[in-house]
Amino acid sequence: MRPTYFALLVVVLAAVISGPVRAADAQRSGAGTGIKGWSSQGGKYVVLRVPKQNRTYYFVNDESRLCFSFWVRGKWHPTGEAGLLEADGAREHAGALLLSAADLKQYEGKDLLARAVSLHMHEFTQRRGKAPENAKVEPFESPFPGSIRWSAKWYFQHDGHRYLAEVVRFMAKVKPEWVAVVTASFGTDGADTARHILKSFTTTTEPGCYRREILKLTGSK
Repeated sequence: MRPTYFALLVVVLAAVISGPVRAADAQRSGAGTGIKGWSSQGGKYVVLRVPKQNRTYYFVNDESRLCFSFWVRGKWHPTGEAGLLEADGAREHAGALLLSAADLKQYEGKDLLARAVSLHMHEFTQRRGKAPENAKVEPFESPFPGSIRWSAKWYFQHDGHRYLAEVVRFMAKVKPEWVAVVTASFGTDGADTARHILKSFTTTTEPGCYRREILKLTGSK
């Protein structure tokens, strides 16, 4: 039996990137287009569902860090966690966050990806009360060379039965000083969805970040 939850959320990321898009902030936009949008902090975090394209976009217009965006196919909505989407009518999640070299400087590792793994090992230990016994780091094919798949498993009890759960994260160095951490529990192990997210992943340092693209998608002026 598969547990009702599939992945741990890395709580330190909420402190790194505050103010996730919330469903309570939902507003419809693009009259006549069927587009539905969620926004928070004056457009800093924006989710757009575009039926015509069968896509859900996630935009982070955070000029104090590095602005980024990605999209997934189908109908998704914000979860309340930064960078994370949930599929309509399903307990499937997908999303991405960015970690900078500064975010990871306190963690051990020969490079940024190794430090990102150390962060996740630390958070797993904090949440579970002990380090994972069977954590794995494996190569992961993506548009970004050197990408990895990190996973850790643990057992838990529920209604007198013992179940196996797993947390999986896909990590890629998308810029010299930035690592994208992808959550994808859609499909067998999320690999195809994670690969797609990284394929659609973009960053920008343009003033206003993605606001112009958002206006174009919604047909606003």
